Amino acid sequence: MTRTFVWILLVIYSVTHLLTNGHFSVDIVGLFTFTEEPYAVALFNLMGVFPLFFLLQAIASGQKGKTIGLHALGFAFGAFALLPLTRDRHERMRITPVIRSIAAVATLVAGGLLFYAFRFGSWANFRTLFLSDSLIHIMTIDFIALYWLSLGNTYRLFRFWPFACLPVIGPLALLTFSKGDISK
Repeated sequence: MTRTFVWILLVIYSVTHLLTNGHFSVDIVGLFTFTEEPYAVALFNLMGVFPLFFLLQAIASGQKGKTIGLHALGFAFGAFALLPLTRDRHERMRITPVIRSIAAVATLVAGGLLFYAFRFGSWANFRTLFLSDSLIHIMTIDFIALYWLSLGNTYRLFRFWPFACLPVIGPLALLTFSKGDISK
């Protein structure tokens, strides 16, 4: 129920924001080539890494076919696609070596992106972009929703869930260092 409510709010807010403030000043190519504000670059690229946690979790939970395909939509639509897919029930996960390896690489990529942002970025520049650019604004809100969702998922499944308080890195690291079957 709460996830549905948050999803509805996210959709209404995003549509309203785009209709009233739809201004795009960030160059998408610059986000890929690391020529824009480092915090914006990191956020954009982390939005491609973060959904990997949810996809790996779905695979480890034994979900197949259509559900896995729907989880893959998280790479394009973030929390807009993933919020309706998550379940509140406890599930068992089987963490295979392949899942651990993919999660380990994604953890390193996320760590590198965060290091880049904190080392070279400017909070003042990012704040200006957040207030003036609709893409950055909605991506930031989407990132916060994914962060909240990842905390809920890790709380239900991992004994060391507080480690997931580290955005992106924490949930992926939990998958990396977990072995065998998991159920809390």
